[in-house]
Amino acid sequence: MAGTETGRFLKGQGIGVLLSEATPEGLEAMLGRMDQDRYRALKSRVLARNPRTWSYDRSDCAAFVEKLRGLTAMPSALAAAA
Repeated sequence: MAGTETGRFLKGQGIGVLLSEATPEGLEAMLGRMDQDRYRALKSRVLARNPRTWSYDRSDCAAFVEKLRGLTAMPSALAAAA
């Protein structure tokens, strides 16, 4: 879906097929006209991306937890105002 965070990510990466509406007609309109050349082009654009774009390991998770921990340690503007 074009209007979602995932859609914006895919658009920013220049990959994927974005639907303007989640309907059978929208899906048929987008995929019904796809031929082998278009499919191959889409596939090669995805494969050209760094594989780390699609997977995370333990160190990524640890870094994310540390980032979240830092956010909870900061006093919020609302708490400071109270």
